[in-house]
Amino acid sequence: MSKLTSGQLLAVYGMSPEGAVAYLEQKGLRISGNWHDMLNEDHAEAFTVANCAKLDVLRDLHLAAVNAAKLGSTEREFIKNLIPTLQSQGWWGKTMNEDGSISQLGSVRRLQTIYRTNLQSAYMAGRYREMVQGVESHPYWKYIAILDGKTRPSHASMNGRIFKWDDPVWEFAYPPNGYNCRCRVVAVSSHNVDKNNLTVEDSTDRIVKKEVPIGKDADGNVLYTDVMGIKLPTTGDKFITLFTDAGFDVNQGMAATTYAARIFADKMAKADAQLGAVAMQAAQDWLLPSLTREYQTWAQGLLASKQAKNSARVIGAMSPTILDSLQVIGLDPASAAITLRDTEFLHLYRDDKVSRGDALLPAEIFDLPNLLANAKAVLWDESDQALVYLLETKQEKKAVIRVNYKQKQNINGVRDKALVNSVRTAGAADVGDLRQYQLLQGRLD
Repeated sequence: MSKLTSGQLLAVYGMSPEGAVAYLEQKGLRISGNWHDMLNEDHAEAFTVANCAKLDVLRDLHLAAVNAAKLGSTEREFIKNLIPTLQSQGWWGKTMNEDGSISQLGSVRRLQTIYRTNLQSAYMAGRYREMVQGVESHPYWKYIAILDGKTRPSHASMNGRIFKWDDPVWEFAYPPNGYNCRCRVVAVSSHNVDKNNLTVEDSTDRIVKKEVPIGKDADGNVLYTDVMGIKLPTTGDKFITLFTDAGFDVNQGMAATTYAARIFADKMAKADAQLGAVAMQAAQDWLLPSLTREYQTWAQGLLASKQAKNSARVIGAMSPTILDSLQVIGLDPASAAITLRDTEFLHLYRDDKVSRGDALLPAEIFDLPNLLANAKAVLWDESDQALVYLLETKQEKKAVIRVNYKQKQNINGVRDKALVNSVRTAGAADVGDLRQYQLLQGRLD
């Protein structure tokens, strides 16, 4: 077979290869003993191959996967090019471990699995990001399975089913859903759904999980993990459940985009303020949902531990308009990024604030990135050197952000003491009182 062209890739996967290449290139290298050492979201951040303890071998495998996506190499070409390299490095055939067990290193079958799984994950990750960008006109997604003798029955039962793009089912059942899974998802327009009277399903009360064995530890104890599934009605009261394979019950595109959003936000926090503001504005459609998910994961961990360690997250950015207005009044922010530190986050949950009715509701705290991005108005409090965001909530609420505030914080493991734009407090707002401040953006009425 000749090399796959961009046009063929487009036909097969519904996207150009650039997104797949970007997904593979962003993945670092991580040594992993067994395949279950890295499950789910970790695969979106790192490239790993089970029983590959040599970094140079892992690097060669990673580079081969990236080049396969770039060049449109066939599976046969991928394997043919790699075999001599892996054999010369001693990563081929079987080897005996210290405990007497046998591990499979390189083989044609393993290279087939590496090629199919990584390329499919890469294309679907890129496809996911493209589909999210088009949800305004195509808000429904349809699952497509290849109906032949190789397709798992549960995957075949999912074929043709349509769910809204933000239905929870896509958090775990967005392909690939297992090794050598060839399923995909296509976007469907509102017009198409209405015109053809298509059925849009809802996963409410249909999502289940089960515990499955994934191997044994060094002492011979069986290891387990949970996998997610969705019940699919068939005939009468019967149904079949699509369970993903272990390690596949996460949307790789969603996980990869969340990881990319975290990196993007960290870079924005250190960039020139104007550059960061423009970049955030341009990327907001795909960045904001991912930034919100990453922030919510961090927040859930804080609520569980109740311990502040000066960690912080970027949860938004000033708009170019706000930056321009601040510069007119003689203030030059060091960054466009808006951060929230763990100390202030936990303060928002203080019982006395909640009892007085002054606090943000828990759902509002968890939605802060969206509330800041869609604020009714942004004002400048000269006496406090702070921005006041009037939030779009049922009752009038505000968030106060100190500009160029010198603060120690730890953003994603990086400790720093710098000038930041930090959320200092949030709660009830009196629009009448806000009129004393200078309006920079939006309206108060």
